[in-house]
Amino acid sequence: MKECPFCNSQVPDVAHYCANCGKSFGAEEAVDAIAKAEPAVGTHVETRYVPGHPGIAVVKIAGYCDHHHVNKLEMELATLRDEKPRIVVLDFSGTQGLCSMALSVIFAFVSDREGERENSTALVNLREPVIQAIDCLGITSILPIYATIKEAFIALQVG
Repeated sequence: MKECPFCNSQVPDVAHYCANCGKSFGAEEAVDAIAKAEPAVGTHVETRYVPGHPGIAVVKIAGYCDHHHVNKLEMELATLRDEKPRIVVLDFSGTQGLCSMALSVIFAFVSDREGERENSTALVNLREPVIQAIDCLGITSILPIYATIKEAFIALQVG
């Protein structure tokens, strides 16, 4: 449980509005809740829209994204291509590694969004093996990398 910043009522940790006073929490609080949430058991790729902010999507990629799981990543990113959220954050906090097919899918997604000025994409929580793999593609020059989801959100909101 956490406190509502407006009326100090107790609300669930994942709440984005207060049931007592009805006020909505800012996007930063909602992003924090998404960042702390763990992917569902057995899920390797999962997209969550920030509650109360449908133009912001966080894609959590967990485990080793190999050829067995790349279809799930491809489907999630294809859905996001169609839905066109303004901000997409690819969260690699639970990722141990990526196969070449997964890198290709990510590169295609980033390339597609690069031409759309109103849309922003960022990578967060990269571990060294993932940084090395992504750096080989050269997309780090066109795609910002942040330490946390919150840092990416703040930077993309301002920019």
